[in-house]
Amino acid sequence: MEKAKADAEKGMADIGNKMAHAKADAKADVEKVKANFGHIVAEKKEAYAKADIKASAKKAMADVEKKH
Repeated sequence: MEKAKADAEKGMADIGNKMAHAKADAKADVEKVKANFGHIVAEKKEAYAKADIKASAKKAMADVEKKH
């Protein structure tokens, strides 16, 4: 019984983690699309980098939450 409960909790944590990763990726993609409307290449690269950093941070936070 305890093993089944632990497996269910792990499954829910895995789903939550995957959803957090997908959400972070989607937000990064939106930021990248917004950056495409900029006319200066340097600004676009900076926006891309910021979007990727934010997505990576959210993924890392989801990973940490999953482990606890």
